Amino acid sequence: MLTPTAVQAQRGLSVAPFVQGYLSQARFADDRPVNARVSLPPGLYRGYGLGLVWQQSPRTEVQAAFGYAPFSVNIATQLDYVRQRYRNSNVASFGKDAFQVSAVVRRLYPAADQPGRAWFVEVGAEALLGLGGGGSLGFANYDVNHPNSGPGLTGTGTQTGGRSPRLGLVLGVGRKWNVSPRSALALQLSGGLGLHDFSVYRLETTVWQQGRDVDPVPYTNTLAMRASYVGVKAMYFFRLL
Repeated sequence: MLTPTAVQAQRGLSVAPFVQGYLSQARFADDRPVNARVSLPPGLYRGYGLGLVWQQSPRTEVQAAFGYAPFSVNIATQLDYVRQRYRNSNVASFGKDAFQVSAVVRRLYPAADQPGRAWFVEVGAEALLGLGGGGSLGFANYDVNHPNSGPGLTGTGTQTGGRSPRLGLVLGVGRKWNVSPRSALALQLSGGLGLHDFSVYRLETTVWQQGRDVDPVPYTNTLAMRASYVGVKAMYFFRLL
């Protein structure tokens, strides 16, 4: 059980390991017609890292953090939906791992009637440095034994651009509880807004109704991922100085 203690008034340095879960989604980045059997569902990801927190005053903290944050462009076809609900098991995706560096200023609002507890808001900037991923992929959705006797779809994708590091803005709001004179827990809603595309891909698909060699219709589209996200972050603070 958390034991409230007084909000510490003096300056100090803390380490703050964290884990975060977040949603992110890619987009079609051109005006060309899109294959109606293809969609870009959001992905749910988990990252983690470590922060260094300088408590400037009882109400102000400055944090620098680094961590691991995966992202991907998920490409779903009709095969990935059952009873109108999307399922992950058959999705094709371009994975993109990133090293995340951020700096934020956090403003605390202590609860007058609950010593040792405070609401907070934070704002700052981040950079995502790509660690790999991308490349190319292929997928298909048709009866391989009877390709010319029913509907189907094939697709290929290739990374064509993007910029690393991806710069962005971060925002957060949350609640902090002091556990002891030297430690605290925090839970927050957080979000990141990419200022430019992290990865860009070329997607080529072909769809047919009667048969692969009977009535194929080709599509070419550009997919882009800014690695913008919204999610939840949990942090543990341990005071060093």
